[in-house]
Amino acid sequence: MVITIQYVFRASFNDTMYLEEKSLPLEELDREQLTWFDPFYGRSNRNEIQVAVAYCSDDKLVLLQKEGDKIQEQEASFGRECILCEDYNESMLLAAHIRVRA
Repeated sequence: MVITIQYVFRASFNDTMYLEEKSLPLEELDREQLTWFDPFYGRSNRNEIQVAVAYCSDDKLVLLQKEGDKIQEQEASFGRECILCEDYNESMLLAAHIRVRA
């Protein structure tokens, strides 16, 4: 699984600044229980969002996003990505694009 972290400028959502790319080998995750991780790898100002892989196959990725007591499910088919974002400052969002590498 690959996570690309970037800033997205509010004035133009097509205008982004790449920060870094992280690889998270799926075989390192515990299959018996959910493994929660920070999708922004310490770049968040709020540090409130955690993510866990609920399901991953050749054609589907299902993530759980936890923010406080609220948990949401997000699904992407193969070749697409799950995108998480939060406010970073007045002019930018912080985004994490999570995908299974083909």
